[in-house]
Amino acid sequence: MSGIVAGVPQLTTERSTITVTPGLALGLAALAAAAVTVLSAFSGLVNGLVAAGVAVALVAVADLAIRPRRGVPPLYHYAPEAPEEARAHGTPTTAVVEHRQTRKVRGGATLVTWRLLVAGHNGRPYRTTTMATCPHDAVPTHGVGTVVAVRVHREHEGVVVVVEDTPTEPPPTRPSRPVRELPGTPRPEHGIVTTEFRGALLLLVPLLLGALTPLCVLALA
Repeated sequence: MSGIVAGVPQLTTERSTITVTPGLALGLAALAAAAVTVLSAFSGLVNGLVAAGVAVALVAVADLAIRPRRGVPPLYHYAPEAPEEARAHGTPTTAVVEHRQTRKVRGGATLVTWRLLVAGHNGRPYRTTTMATCPHDAVPTHGVGTVVAVRVHREHEGVVVVVEDTPTEPPPTRPSRPVRELPGTPRPEHGIVTTEFRGALLLLVPLLLGALTPLCVLALA
């Protein structure tokens, strides 16, 4: 089994892509509007108390729009239901744990991240990442080299969850050539996944609109 995991790069949760969603755009626009509102108060264009109240409301809107749902692993923030869909209705198969890391999160829970070599349905293995938030006293102990039972999301092949079933399928064979690398992140129902550079350009639009909105309101007042 050690041959399977040889040469696997260190597991990382960093991504070279960004998911641009309506919520993210709304949140950034609200933050930009709040910043311009505060600056307008310092410039004497609007009453300070009024500006403070408006800014607080805008920051609250931004927080609700951007803040991830509590208890949802980072991979699934844009589609929190994806891992449970995979667990309930996914296709069963097996995988080999190539890397594992844990870290404490809020509330005393533990976030477990696995890098898996999954036995694909067509006999071609692929790699993906999966996460799970577990109580501190119920953290799975599957270590590197362990063959585990998993379920694969029917629509998002990269979304794989480790289950406690006994593996019934043969483990994936050692790949003789590079295999597919899937990020494990489900595509959001609303929004687009793009490069960080293009995402930054796209997000300039709501930032500019948010910054201009309070100036337009002041000009019309």
